Amino acid sequence: MLFEKDMIKIKFEELGEIEVQKGTSILDAAGFIDRKSARGAIAAEISNSKKGVDKSIAVDMDFILENNTDITLISPGMDDKSLDILNHSTAHLMAAAVKKIYPEARFAIGPSIKNGFYYDFEIKGNINPDDLPVIEKQMKKLIGGNHAFSREEVTKKEAREIFKDNPFKLELISEIPDKIISIYRTGDFTDLCTGPHIPSTSRIKAFKLLSIAGAYWRGNEKNKMLVRIYGTSFFSREDLDGHLAKIEKAKQSDHRKIGNELDFFSFHDEAP
Repeated sequence: MLFEKDMIKIKFEELGEIEVQKGTSILDAAGFIDRKSARGAIAAEISNSKKGVDKSIAVDMDFILENNTDITLISPGMDDKSLDILNHSTAHLMAAAVKKIYPEARFAIGPSIKNGFYYDFEIKGNINPDDLPVIEKQMKKLIGGNHAFSREEVTKKEAREIFKDNPFKLELISEIPDKIISIYRTGDFTDLCTGPHIPSTSRIKAFKLLSIAGAYWRGNEKNKMLVRIYGTSFFSREDLDGHLAKIEKAKQSDHRKIGNELDFFSFHDEAP
């Protein structure tokens, strides 16, 4: 039997208001109003009226609601918020693929950045550009597996046990002031992360691994040199192709500029 105190008021910016039982997820709450919109969203922004939070917080769709809450769904698009979440999730996907191919890999950080993402990791041996298609192929397999991005909250002690063989994660854990730490599992890959993430790997539709570089851990030349793979991800092939075309155009422009500066493409009267 439900009592009034067990019910909370949820207001969706796009869908309207609804009363649900405490412990209901955002996905389910939205689904009670509009199942299509709920399933289409990749994440949400919340503000908790009970706690008087002024700043919105981005959370997963399976975030559990315990108080009266205002919610804005985040749907796929070309806006910074949705692309940031998508690229962050694609960075996790790439790391999961790298782990499949290079089981000994130890992962550092993998954020989203402007127009894409990267992930830094340590492996035995080298990775070169010819390896990128192999990693992409493994990523597509994981996408086909429709693996969920599952958030868990663990204690610092539990986190240290999970990442006991990873000095990079252990260093990050030691700097987190909170007693409870969030991790995400995607298939058999586990990462230290605050999120949010898209619901599952199947929501990744169009991506490209762009380049490989070296990067010192935490940008300090006294630390280990890690492998960094850059990539980019979009919600449609059309958007990805458009972005790649811009990159290629910029490269050609830089090539012509450098060529002119070095006099590579000048023509002289004495030339045959």
